[in-house]
Amino acid sequence: IVFALITTVKGLPITFKAFPGNINEMKTLIPVIEDLKKQFDVEKINFAADRGMFTEENLKKLEEIGVKYVVAAKLRSVDEKTKEQILNFSRNNLERKYSVNELEVKDRRLVIEYSPKRASKDKKDRERLVERLEKIKNKNGRIDLDKLINNNGTKKFLKISKNAKTGKEGEINY
Repeated sequence: IVFALITTVKGLPITFKAFPGNINEMKTLIPVIEDLKKQFDVEKINFAADRGMFTEENLKKLEEIGVKYVVAAKLRSVDEKTKEQILNFSRNNLERKYSVNELEVKDRRLVIEYSPKRASKDKKDRERLVERLEKIKNKNGRIDLDKLINNNGTKKFLKISKNAKTGKEGEINY
């Protein structure tokens, strides 16, 4: 079962909605908000969510029904031009303690933050995952995907290809 919990600004529970366990959480957002509006006759909703809710479909629907929102986004979910602008901002702020910038993307405000502390943590996480991959690669530098644990964190550093003899293989792409 997947639960959607609705709280006050102070975190006090108001209501919840249960969904089947096999539903993707991205598909729960709009039904929950529509139910909330009906159940409590709510006109104004301000919504904040993690990147799991970041889909173009959800954002468009939130805008259609007049919900103000803040939703986190994955870097890989933005177009190449926007990604380059974000990376340039980060590269240009490596010496600062913390910095924030804004871009306009598809008539939406995109807020970017750079934190050296978070950048350091993310770098260490990437290096740890790549180190794990280095240990299991074969003499040709390839990785038998059957040896990999189903770990999306690790898979994002692989370029996957097919091998006629062994099936799927991966190459470290860091």
